[in-house]
Amino acid sequence: MKEIISLYKSGKQLNFRFFLAEILQEALMSQGLLGIPLIPIPPRKGKIRKTGWDQIDLLCKTMKQQYKSLIIRCLTRSDKVQQKTLNFAEREVHMKNTLKIKKIRADFVEYPRFILLDDVYTSGATLSAAAEKLSEVYGGEILALVLSTVL
Repeated sequence: MKEIISLYKSGKQLNFRFFLAEILQEALMSQGLLGIPLIPIPPRKGKIRKTGWDQIDLLCKTMKQQYKSLIIRCLTRSDKVQQKTLNFAEREVHMKNTLKIKKIRADFVEYPRFILLDDVYTSGATLSAAAEKLSEVYGGEILALVLSTVL
């Protein structure tokens, strides 16, 4: 699985998105979480300009196309720093200052739960910061789903 995710993230095997989307769908189904909106963790600023794509965005588009998943893109990120260059304490402080909530859709509060979606869980700083930002404007349950822990 590590190799599949690495090849997908590097852009060498974009077609692996279908396999990864199927795994995510099966995980959601097995946990009784189908139908809960997915909130993708946004890429760092400049990543798309540099690489031409974002692995989580493409995966979300695939989830929407293949499984009719509801995707809510309500987070933005203002940093250019790669998380992997920071230690745990630096990541935590850094992410709290760079993630922001976009204007919330009117129907946002209708959902009792949301699932944050990211590719790799390393320190938890990104997901924690995203959950904290969401909880400032939303009182519901915030879950997280990742493809892998540290590669």
